[in-house]
Amino acid sequence: MDQLEILKEEMFYDSRELYDCYFGDHAYLHYDGYWPFLVVGVKDSTTNVYAIVEFHSGCEGFKYYHEKLFGTKVNSYVTYEKEFKRVKDWVAFFRKKRMYNMLPSLQ
Repeated sequence: MDQLEILKEEMFYDSRELYDCYFGDHAYLHYDGYWPFLVVGVKDSTTNVYAIVEFHSGCEGFKYYHEKLFGTKVNSYVTYEKEFKRVKDWVAFFRKKRMYNMLPSLQ
């Protein structure tokens, strides 16, 4: 079972609201456990206030569970649906934008 599946299961049993934010129909997700980082593409149709607050607070709930379960901090990048669908390679995107804080092993 990969890390995202473990996080999904933990949130499902522990915090349904948080589970709904990430695994309901509010956002697109890209998770990379190697670096680790999470990219959230908020769907234009999202009206769930809890999800919007969670995403705009920098995904604090997701970060909490990640550190609790795996003992490592995770970086997050929140964007909108249009940009999320346009980017094919997030590591290259962060390198091009010189967002090396998203790729801690390059610092």
